[in-house]
Amino acid sequence: MTPDVIATIVAAFGTTATLFGGLAATLHRMLQRMELRIDRRFERVDAQFIEMRSELHAEIGQLRGEVRQVAADIVEVKIAVARLEEPKPMLLHAR
Repeated sequence: MTPDVIATIVAAFGTTATLFGGLAATLHRMLQRMELRIDRRFERVDAQFIEMRSELHAEIGQLRGEVRQVAADIVEVKIAVARLEEPKPMLLHAR
């Protein structure tokens, strides 16, 4: 092989390596940017979930209080119905 052929082969490999290196660096930078964007978006979504969770906990606490109140009201209604339905006194007793 002549030195010209060897120089051409080395230059071709060098050019190919440079192109692939640049492509790899560009892809790496693009992936980093995408990951950063995705991480920011997930952080916002996580913050929204935390906010919604705290709101739900507050609403659940309020609903529990309302359910307790309804349960107490039902007991009062049961007592009132029982008083209304008590047996009526009979004037004549059957034997």
